[in-house]
Amino acid sequence: MEKGGKSITLDEFIEMFHAEDGLERSSHNREFYYTMVGKALRENETMETLRKAAEAGDQEKAMESSHLLKDIYHIIGLHELYKKTNSLFERCIKAEKANSAELLTLYAPVRQEYDRVLDAYDRIKM
Repeated sequence: MEKGGKSITLDEFIEMFHAEDGLERSSHNREFYYTMVGKALRENETMETLRKAAEAGDQEKAMESSHLLKDIYHIIGLHELYKKTNSLFERCIKAEKANSAELLTLYAPVRQEYDRVLDAYDRIKM
């Protein structure tokens, strides 16, 4: 999908990302769900913390950040973003040390999916 494409509805966003359970967890309150997704994507500095941790090879900080993000993405029903973030988290909790190259390799698909979701979110017309 081309970045900055046509406007979409919230229902189209939910269908696009199979996020029906996220809306359900919001008691089917569309305004509340829209706000929560926005806060998770726009007002949460943890994605930037994760990027910096991956670049620095800081496995502990990457583990903390990915753990928080995966839980948020699960709650709001962004399953693909959850899966990619969880893969990074799962690698970080292993005992052996991960270097920055490995962490960046795991971070890349997280960021790619995050950007895809954010682009779609920014195109929602409420």
